[in-house]
Amino acid sequence: MATTTIRIIEGAAGCGKTAQALDACRQCVAEHGFDAALVLVPTGRVGDLIRGRLWHEGLSGLFDFRVLTFGGLADALLLANHVPVAAVNDLQQQYLVGRAVAEMTGAELGPLAAQRDRLGLIASVAGLINEMKAAGVSPEALGEALAKGRADAIERAAVRAYARYQKLLQDRNLYDAAGMLWQAQEALAEGKTRPFERTRLVIADGFSDFTTTQLRVLARLAAIAEETIITLTCEPGEDRPELQRVPARTRAALEEHLGPSTGSGPSVGTIERVTPACPEAADTDLGHLRAHLFDAAAQPRDGRDETVRVLRAPGPWAEVRLAAREIKRLLTRKDGAARPTDIAILTRSLDAYQGALRGVFDEYDLPLFVAGGEPAARRACVRLAADLLRLVEEDFPRAATVAVLDSTFLSAGRLVPRQARDLRVAVLDSTYLTVAEDAPLLSATAAEVDEVARKAGIVGGRE
Repeated sequence: MATTTIRIIEGAAGCGKTAQALDACRQCVAEHGFDAALVLVPTGRVGDLIRGRLWHEGLSGLFDFRVLTFGGLADALLLANHVPVAAVNDLQQQYLVGRAVAEMTGAELGPLAAQRDRLGLIASVAGLINEMKAAGVSPEALGEALAKGRADAIERAAVRAYARYQKLLQDRNLYDAAGMLWQAQEALAEGKTRPFERTRLVIADGFSDFTTTQLRVLARLAAIAEETIITLTCEPGEDRPELQRVPARTRAALEEHLGPSTGSGPSVGTIERVTPACPEAADTDLGHLRAHLFDAAAQPRDGRDETVRVLRAPGPWAEVRLAAREIKRLLTRKDGAARPTDIAILTRSLDAYQGALRGVFDEYDLPLFVAGGEPAARRACVRLAADLLRLVEEDFPRAATVAVLDSTFLSAGRLVPRQARDLRVAVLDSTYLTVAEDAPLLSATAAEVDEVARKAGIVGGRE
């Protein structure tokens, strides 16, 4: 392998690491063309942000596969080199893991045999497999490592499930997401570098950590290029050791895989560490918060200003409404200093706030972009289908029956004849239930049905 220059740009968030990397990208593209630079990002969302920044700088052609996740890179490389692979998605992987477990004998599963039909076991085994593949550990290597120690019966059963699952993939020439990247690494090792054979600059931006397989792929790409730039967020100073552990571990892994040879592998290049100058933290509430975020020993700041405000509300909808009012005030100021793209809303979990955000922002006529789709389970049609299944599965409990009648898919909360007939076709005439064709149709609100059921002491049951 030819040696290359490897720069690790490390510093606090917002100190200009990405800006430096993209400046190098623009210069490389201007001198050698669009296919000379490759930018690796952790997620598609980060990739969209990077493309946007490059586009604003006039590099609109960099909208192709030159800004990629590791998964996208594996797809592009295997396709360009005519490596026949068939990818399986997460749902298909769960099915294959379940099949592998189902084919194992009770003796092979040991103490896991009683749980073979449980979805929890399938998910746990799939998680273990993905973790081992990301670490570059094959079933054979894992089995050998456990044989040297004191592996218990559960660990031995998990290794057997991993081996059987891998055989199912190999027999059908299938690849899961981790396997695709593993195959891409092997293709690079064999010299199959298209479509990245002209790459002069490799950038990895936005990562806090890398898996072993990602590091191996990155090392192969760095060997092709003349320069590799990796950004790494690391808080300066030694007063917050809890913030240094992950960056230190990542830095050590990068030096092991990309630095001068230590006898365990080839030398890729010489590593240079660069630390951009960070501006001094402002003497404000916001500056104090940034400097001491998650610091349990932080002392209160003397004095207060308006850079941090706390708004109290009794629930997600009330919280969102207060935030929407403040955003509306900022956007309607006469000086026009604030734009919608200048404002970000962070929540602990989108599941709890997504409905409130969409409803309140629509009410206040505010633009909104939610970084993530609405969970299918929260959609009215899916909830109705789940409630219908629960009717049959649990023998028509009152709560589920009322929920069906109160669905937004039933106009004004009422079952009119056509809708009742549709429901009868969908559920009541199923293999679980039969209803005479001339059975009377229900026309009642959810509240009316609930009131009658409560008065009669009915808690469930079809009759």
